[in-house]
Amino acid sequence: MSVDLRIRGGTVVGAHGRVAADVLVADGMVVGLVAPTVQIPDAASEVDASGRYVLPGMVDVHVHTREPGYTHKEDIATTTAQAAAGGVTTIFGMPNLDPPTSTLAATVVRRSTR
Repeated sequence: MSVDLRIRGGTVVGAHGRVAADVLVADGMVVGLVAPTVQIPDAASEVDASGRYVLPGMVDVHVHTREPGYTHKEDIATTTAQAAAGGVTTIFGMPNLDPPTSTLAATVVRRSTR
């Protein structure tokens, strides 16, 4: 197995509780969890997570992206950068924009701004 990243020594937290495991990542996706003692070919890089929790990416379903209409406050680029810095991997933008994203046509306008 080719692995780009091994997150070693952490406590993985998931839907079924906590487990001591190493997380294996290839091509930007988690491809496995293994016991810390399992030998695999050298990963391209490793992160030492000893004494830390390893959490899945979070989803935020209430985000104010401010774009279009209020980019003087922030925009999709700053909003998503802030989300990523906090471990959020998916956001849902709220429709309080100008124009509001309350119709298919408004959604098309919003998507075309990116």
